[in-house]
This record gives sequence, structure tokens and C-alpha cells, in this order.
Amino acid sequence: MTNHLLPGQPFPAIDLPDAQGGRLRSAEFDAPFMTILNVYRGLHCPRCQRQLQDIVAHRAEFDALGAKVVSISTDDQPRALQALDEWGLGDMALGYDLTIDGARSLGLNISETIREAEPAFFAEAAVFLIQGDGVLWGSSINSFPFLRPTAEQLLDAVRVAKERNYPPRGNVAA
Repeated sequence: MTNHLLPGQPFPAIDLPDAQGGRLRSAEFDAPFMTILNVYRGLHCPRCQRQLQDIVAHRAEFDALGAKVVSISTDDQPRALQALDEWGLGDMALGYDLTIDGARSLGLNISETIREAEPAFFAEAAVFLIQGDGVLWGSSINSFPFLRPTAEQLLDAVRVAKERNYPPRGNVAA
């Protein structure tokens, strides 16, 4: 059973190891305006590679808006380190060892392997935009690998939220 997170509510606590050697704790997200928590499917996913490389290429624009991108996956440490290195992600915060239960608690969709390169189970891609006060501003949760926001689309969302003081939407429970 997955959990549907509502915008306008505090984002759940996350505490994961970071491929950079530290920890990624949602309580310590320090973006001046907004943290973009990007969930990627893992090392096996070429679309994730393109998306993360696109985000890295736009880092200065995210910084200028006061936004920081943090990426996490259910991959283990060796796979996360391999992605960091082979994909040329530099100093991007890259969390790993998100458990399947932890992924479900964030409302993520879970897939099981259909190819040898995939882990037995992994979380599908998602993006959470978290305000500086730790409140969820918005999310996009996938059930398949093919559609996900580009860096330009993420920048546009942050820009509009900032310029218009746009409130969280979709915050009425079903």
C-alpha cells in the first residue's frame, strides 16, 4: 500500500547515505527557496541518466533561483557510486539505499525486474518540490520510466512558485 502525500503538509523525514560520503536528511535540506527531491530508478535506467545530466547542466540556474536538487534511489552504494562517476554527476547529492517500504511511504510506485540489469525491486521515478520550511509544495509521481520533468520544466515550476508566491496546489484529500 502506498501513501499519497498532500501538498501543503510537512514532507516526511528522510535519512539516507549520500554517495558523496555524508548523509541526506530532509530535516537538513538547506535550499534558500526550494529543494527538488528527484527519485531516479537507478543505474540501469538510461532515461534517469539523461535527466540527471540535464539537471547538472542547469545547476547554475537552479542555484540562482535558490533551488537545490537532491536525487535518491533504491540502488545500493556500489550502484550509486557507479552512477555518480559514469554519469559525470560531479558533486550532486545522490542518496542511496532507499528501502522499498520507505519508497512506499513516499507514495512511490514499485516495479520488479524485467531485465537482467535491473534490481529485483526498485522505485519508479518521482519529483517532490519541498519548500524551505519543509512543506511539500508539489509532486510528480511516475508508474513508468518514459515521462518526467526536464530541468527546464523544473526551473519553470520553481520560477513561477517564487515570482508569484504560488501556493501548494492539489492539497485537498480525495
